[in-house]
Order: sequence, then structure tokens, then C-alpha cells
Amino acid sequence: MDKNHFLENIAQRLGRSLGQPPHIRKEMAGVPEFWAERSLTPRECLEKWIENFTSQGGEAKRFDSKQDLTESLDCLLTELSVQSVGAWGKTAAWPIDIENILDKWKALRWDETWPEKFSHVQVGITGCSWAIADTGTLVMKSGKAEGRGTHLMPQVHIVILRSRQICLRLGEVFSALQQEAMLPAAAHFISGPSRSSDIENDLSIGVHGPARVIAFILQED
Repeated sequence: MDKNHFLENIAQRLGRSLGQPPHIRKEMAGVPEFWAERSLTPRECLEKWIENFTSQGGEAKRFDSKQDLTESLDCLLTELSVQSVGAWGKTAAWPIDIENILDKWKALRWDETWPEKFSHVQVGITGCSWAIADTGTLVMKSGKAEGRGTHLMPQVHIVILRSRQICLRLGEVFSALQQEAMLPAAAHFISGPSRSSDIENDLSIGVHGPARVIAFILQED
């Protein structure tokens, strides 16, 4: 096959004749309009997030009052027979005040101790910045009082959030991050427990992070 015949064959497969310049593609930034313009009610976003989060191994508990949430959190820690609890610092952006529970369980606070101490913590308790309904994802920003070790090192990660923190799509989170005066050192996107298939394609849970991720949601209508 000569050179011209070879190039002509390629051009034909691309839908143009030999020597014809390539088609100018229309530049597009972001997702298509039909995707960006979708909308759901807050209740629908909550239901969608729970469905997607639990399908990936996460656990979700919803509550109508702060009292019910804190009482259930206390009961869960009792059921787990927890010996050590770690949590964000007191100045962190907690969606709900749970200081009475953290005090009762003598929780280590991220900004009041050395990070190495969290390697022995069984349960880490944090808030979150956002949740994404489309993917069943939690978004964790790191900060001085919101260290990554609080949700990466313990075997169980308990997340406290309000239903109004749940947005529909990933793009909403990126837009919110762009509007912040200073970007966080890291933003983690968590969709259920840690999963790894690095070794012989064998799925392992809890190797590079928590084996359980449990969301406590204060439902707001």
C-alpha cells in the first residue's frame, strides 16, 4: 500500500477527503445544558443521596430532631463498645452541636493532640462540607481543626450532616469551592467505605480507610 492510498483510507474513515482540513469542533465547557438544568426538591435530593450512598456500602440514619440524633449516636457508640473516639476540633465547622456526646466519650480532638494519636482511634466523628446526591458522595474539606486523619485512620467513620448540605450534582461543589476566599489544602470525596482491589483483583474493605462509613442526617423540610 503506497503512502497516498494509506492516508486516503484514514481520511475516508474520518469522513473527509484527502487534503481536506479537519472539522472545527465546537468548544464546550462543562456539562450539557440538559444535565446542568436538572432540578430536584430537597427531599428528592436526600432520597437520591441515601439510595446511592447505601448502594456503595455506606450506612445512613435520618432524624427529625437534634435530640434523636445525639441519643442515637450515643447508643451506637455503646453498641460498638468503643474504647477510643476521635473528632474534629471544637472550632471546626460542625453542622450540629454534638459536644455533649464528644465530652461524654472523651473524644480526642484533632487540633488538641498529635496526629499520631489517631492511629489508635477506633471511631472518628466529623461533619462534612457537602454531600452529592448524583453520586452518593460526602465532601470533606481539610483544615486546622478538620484534619484528614479524623476520617482516614479510624476503622469506623461517623459523619454528621444536615439535609440542606446535600446538593444534586458535582458541579455545584466545584462552583462553591471556587467562590471561597482560600481553597482548602485537600478536599476528599467519599462514597462509602474504603475499597481496594490492588492485590490480585481481590476486593478488600477497609484497607486504605474506614471499613464502615455511617451518616447521621438531621432531616430538614
